[in-house]
Amino acid sequence: SKEVQTRILVSEVERASEQGQLLALRGGDQVVGLATLSHLPWDSTFFGLPMAKIGHLIAASAQGSRSQTLDRLLEGLIDLARTEGIRHLSTRVDCADIEAIQCLERRGFRLMECLITYVFRPKQDIFPSIKTLYHVRPYTPADREALLAISERMYAHHQSRFSVDPSLPPAGV
Repeated sequence: SKEVQTRILVSEVERASEQGQLLALRGGDQVVGLATLSHLPWDSTFFGLPMAKIGHLIAASAQGSRSQTLDRLLEGLIDLARTEGIRHLSTRVDCADIEAIQCLERRGFRLMECLITYVFRPKQDIFPSIKTLYHVRPYTPADREALLAISERMYAHHQSRFSVDPSLPPAGV
C-alpha cells in the first residue's frame, strides 16, 4: 500500500541521513529531488574494490525539467562517491523510467540487466483451472540432488550484472 511504501521510504531516508549519505536538491524553498548513497561492504570485500549503490533517485518535475534535477542529483552523488573513495557505483531504476536511464547513461552508467517482478494479489487475481501434468508437493531432503542438477543446468550460461560489468574483475565473477 502507499502508506507502507511511504513508511519504508521515510525509514530508509532517515537512515541515509544519519549516515551522511542523503542528498536533497532544493529549488527555491522546496525540495525537488532526493538521492541516497549506500556502501556495499559484502560486494566491496568480494570484488576487492570499494562499491556503493544509489538507493533512491527521486526527482520531482515541478520546477524545471526532471532530467535537469536527475542530472544535478547524479552529479552530487558521483562527487560524494569519489570523496568517499568509491570505485564502483550501481543503482536500480524502473525500466519504464527512460528519462532516468538516459540521465544515468550520460553520466557513464551502463544498463547491465533487467529485473521483472511479478505481483500476485490473492484476493483479486483468480486464475482459470488448467490441466495439470505434475503433482506439486512440499520439498523434501530427497529432492536436493535433483534440484541442484536442475539449477546447475539452468544457470550454466546465465550472465548476471556482475559477469557483464567490464569494470569488475573477472576473477571475482
